[in-house]
Amino acid sequence: MARRKKPPEPYNAESQALFHVGAVVGGGIAGMPSGVVLDMATGYAAVSTLRQAQDTASSTTKTARARPPRLTVNRPAVTQGTEPMPFPAFGAGVFSGENEPSKPSGTPPAWGLERKAMSSMTRIGVIGAGRVGAVLAAALRSSASGHEVVAVAGESTASRTRVETFLPGVPVEKPTAVARACDLLLLTVPDDMLANVANMLSASGAIREGQYVVHTSGRHGLAVLDPAAARGAHVLAMHPAMTFTGTHVDLARLPGCVYGITASQQTRALAESLVADLGGSTAWVPEGRRALYHAGLAHGANHLVTLVSQAMDLLRESGADDPAATLRPLLTAALDNALSCDDDALTGPIVRGDVNTVRAHLADIAANAPTTLESYVVLGRATANRCVLDGRLLPIRAAAIIAALNDSLSVSPARSGRERVT
Repeated sequence: MARRKKPPEPYNAESQALFHVGAVVGGGIAGMPSGVVLDMATGYAAVSTLRQAQDTASSTTKTARARPPRLTVNRPAVTQGTEPMPFPAFGAGVFSGENEPSKPSGTPPAWGLERKAMSSMTRIGVIGAGRVGAVLAAALRSSASGHEVVAVAGESTASRTRVETFLPGVPVEKPTAVARACDLLLLTVPDDMLANVANMLSASGAIREGQYVVHTSGRHGLAVLDPAAARGAHVLAMHPAMTFTGTHVDLARLPGCVYGITASQQTRALAESLVADLGGSTAWVPEGRRALYHAGLAHGANHLVTLVSQAMDLLRESGADDPAATLRPLLTAALDNALSCDDDALTGPIVRGDVNTVRAHLADIAANAPTTLESYVVLGRATANRCVLDGRLLPIRAAAIIAALNDSLSVSPARSGRERVT
């Protein structure tokens, strides 16, 4: 394994304390991958145990640390004269290549829709014209295969506007009519609605034998489509690891997007064909690990939005005229470094053991933005624990930092207010 390069020292705000807090919340903690928070607040004895465990393995270099197998990703081939598409790096995970559907020896040629999908257009119906459904349907419609989108189901005004924008000329029908009109049914409804939609369509007879039913949920695998499979349909889970706005900006982001795929042997070829038409890459996710896969994406992307918003709030309170402009170069560097260097990307007062700086942060946050205090404390504890296990923070310093973090919650105005209400 090649030794990872140490990241360059990031921007360090040396102005007022609250300005520094905002930069640390947005940058220092953003460089920390998600991990299990260990309870080190009980004192020096607990963290010393961790230190002893680390010392036992001190002969092993950091670059040789055992890591779980990474998620297997199939990248599309790059033809001569073209540049590789941008590819998002997944962090170390629990998915392995052994979970990828294997091709049996002497695999026969694909039949029916699978062969059709690989060579010509497919009649596609979409149920759920939300941010994801409308964009994916438009991308498939404009792909080299020229898939035909025959009907869409969407009830809200926003959904109908998206259909008019992305899929002009495509009729808006009831879900059962959409299912009956297509060869491939794309279900892009919210996770909690997916089971009900599959049940309803199957019970109504709208799903038929030999049809292909594909959903885009990150959480669910194939089991949620069991009612459709019982009707003889071939089912597939195909989740784009991308955030969507529901605008044309999304179309430009699809090339290079990774799709979390859970497929049967019957739908493997179709999955690869659809992802290729979208200009993406496949990541094979086992049925039992879909929720964990989705949790990694949500924790890394959705919670990042909350973190950045809170950091901008703190910078605003500190008097910064343009918090976004202040954070953009710092966050860009922190994210790039974290994806390339993992824990080595972490900088800031916690990894340095600056207890008094952390205390100053906590005091100013409690006074000016108390609703941000709890997330700062939780992420601060996780950061300290990772630094101890990484060998860059002495357990005794970590214990002092975690004690300060925990103490701040017991006296914060926000927490006191909640306790009075309850």
